Amino acid sequence: MNEENKESIEQYNKEIASLVKSAFIMRIVGYIVLGIAVILFVVGTILIYRNLDNEEKLTYSYLVVELGSIFFSASIALFVVRIAVFNTKIRNRLIRIEYLVQTQNINNNQPPIDNDPKYSQKDLDLVNEYKKLLDQGLITKEDFDKKKKEILGE
Repeated sequence: MNEENKESIEQYNKEIASLVKSAFIMRIVGYIVLGIAVILFVVGTILIYRNLDNEEKLTYSYLVVELGSIFFSASIALFVVRIAVFNTKIRNRLIRIEYLVQTQNINNNQPPIDNDPKYSQKDLDLVNEYKKLLDQGLITKEDFDKKKKEILGE
């Protein structure tokens, strides 16, 4: 791999690490804001029930619940932004790295990396489940081979 591609990949890796760290911090902040919202909802609800006979205090109780709904909305916004923005940026960096590796392989006359697996993860998981049954002695080797052939289409 040429030096320029190595440096680009290292830079993308650093960017990904930074994005993952930022996304983690944003997740923590989102949970904190969500926790505050829950506390405000609970406190507001308790105040409402305690102040049903006092209209002035009841108004303040409703305001506490409203504040809780604002914090709840803010926490949802933080989660959505984190998912939409950070995941997209990370995915883009990974695509760029893959492109650099593919380009390097083509330049070195190596076959491109096959990212399209022959079998789906669901099929492989199913075969693994049958393997566990075989290992536990619940099915025979012949049954396992038959199911494996059936699932993988071999």
